[in-house]
Amino acid sequence: MTFRMTQQHIRKQPNSWYLRTGQVHHFLCRCGQVDQVSDVVTIIHHPSHRCSSCGNTHYLDSVMFLTNAKVTRWSIFHWHVEKVKNDEAWVVSAYTNIPLFDQTIQKIRLKKVVLASISLSFRGLYCYNEEAPTLLSKYLYNHCSSATLMRELIERELWEAMDTFLLASPIDTISWVEEGKVPESVPENRIKLYAFFLKHGHLKEYDFFYWKHFDAFLEISRRYPTVQEMLLFILNFRKEKSLRKACYVSYKKSMQTLMSYNPWPDYLFSRQIDDRNFLLQLIDMDVNTKSRRFDELQQYEINAFFIFLKEHYSQKAITKFFLHIKSGYRLRDTVQMFHGETADFIREHFQRVPLKIGRLHDEFIRISRLRKYALKDKKVFDYHENDLKAQTEKDGFAYHLPATTHILHRWSCDLHNCMYGYSAAIHQSRSVIYGVFKEEKLLYAVEIRNNRIVQALGKYNAYIEAEDKALIYTWFREVYIPAWIKMESKKQIKTR
Repeated sequence: MTFRMTQQHIRKQPNSWYLRTGQVHHFLCRCGQVDQVSDVVTIIHHPSHRCSSCGNTHYLDSVMFLTNAKVTRWSIFHWHVEKVKNDEAWVVSAYTNIPLFDQTIQKIRLKKVVLASISLSFRGLYCYNEEAPTLLSKYLYNHCSSATLMRELIERELWEAMDTFLLASPIDTISWVEEGKVPESVPENRIKLYAFFLKHGHLKEYDFFYWKHFDAFLEISRRYPTVQEMLLFILNFRKEKSLRKACYVSYKKSMQTLMSYNPWPDYLFSRQIDDRNFLLQLIDMDVNTKSRRFDELQQYEINAFFIFLKEHYSQKAITKFFLHIKSGYRLRDTVQMFHGETADFIREHFQRVPLKIGRLHDEFIRISRLRKYALKDKKVFDYHENDLKAQTEKDGFAYHLPATTHILHRWSCDLHNCMYGYSAAIHQSRSVIYGVFKEEKLLYAVEIRNNRIVQALGKYNAYIEAEDKALIYTWFREVYIPAWIKMESKKQIKTR
């Protein structure tokens, strides 16, 4: 068994150990010989002892190895890799056998110590665990002039072992994967690819792993599980041959040039632009330019922005606008200003300007300043008694209301979303936003309007996992809603 260090392949050496019990040092050699020596002078890493059977001089102090954090370097160390496939997952672990002296029987016993492991479940969940972080933080020479962190060596070998183990012992979900056709990459990225297809067993083409924001298309992909079918869906099933050809060519260039594909631009263009010639120009946009302009934009942001543009400008003007934008940053900045309640304020105060990114950006800035001035003296939020009562802890989550615009802004920064734009709606009692915390850490934000959850999202507006979402809706049904139902019942009794 070998491992790579400084571009060389070096044989791993089996460990030999020594233990000290009183004044006696027990030497357990790799050849199986056990020696006992009294009064060895100074023992740090390698004792002044040579195996009486084979002459080996490579020894480690097992007690110091397990307990002494001050010992940071070993000259040599050996571990084994174990591969196990059970009913739920593949598990690859690195372990070593460390000798310990059993005082009861006065003999050396070997203790199996797992150093680190990687597991990949059949559902596509994978994790790397360090079982012995203290040991992994040590450095190894292994006959090289420079020391290498043990963690790096073991982690690298485990990813490589898992990569080969999966292909050698697959399950039906990934049995279609062929070693020679898996895209070249480091083993860790290949594991991510296997995990992706384990999660989404209906997909059978490697390209899907490199589609950006694919989770948003997951459900529809069950109806269109091939790249060709999905591209037709992205194109809104337009029948014009020129459009289909442009879409396929653009996709191919994107995969070859960028090794990825962002479907959102073509998806939005195909649904917002009716004219074939204008749509053809947008789809045929240079893939590098398209990437710079759209990759960092969220779908809901660019979609709302697109609808706004159509309210004020022609499709010809919109096409020219997107084709001639030079600054991707200026586009992102402008689009991200158009969100939430801010979008309503912009619609209300927008004055039509020539459709150029600079002029549009300046107009949005002007309106933002108007809005900031309108809210400058309104810092503290007033809530209904029922909203305040719903601030509780339930099922491991704590629900809190932002007391001030400052807190709402901080939450908005923490989650990297646009909730701060809802300040006016909260002041006007049109919306209420709860922060969902776990162990005092903000995880999610929930907007309630007219006693309905209108959105519940996590960091970067990511969707909430089904299990956590179910807990949030349980709080909504069992804590938030009952108070309002009781209040409505009292109103009905009074009117009678």
